Amino acid sequence: RAGRRPQGVLCVAGTDEAFAAAVGRAEFVEATRGLSGTVWAWPPASGLLPADLYLRHVLLAATSLGGAAETDFLDNTLLADRATTVRAYLATAMGQEALRAGEREWQRLPEDERRLRVRFGG
Repeated sequence: RAGRRPQGVLCVAGTDEAFAAAVGRAEFVEATRGLSGTVWAWPPASGLLPADLYLRHVLLAATSLGGAAETDFLDNTLLADRATTVRAYLATAMGQEALRAGEREWQRLPEDERRLRVRFGG
């Protein structure tokens, strides 16, 4: 639907064995068919976007490096569609909202997690 952000899972901690046990062996085989040896586990048409807080963190990291590293990240890192660069995504209203949402999520972290604020440059 137009205007709706697609939902998806970017990554989880776990093992293939735990996933297979949770969903069943047949479902596991179907879900992982053809994905061996690739980081591109989602099809290009999945609509999957970077998690807001994750996007904030990697953008801060790239920005802190500056120069060629920042430019390379923005212009050569592609979304799951394998066509849209991070720079192009950030130029959209949806990309800007993702950054705002990431910042809001960051601000909601408990104060006892200040060590993360230093680690992630925020």
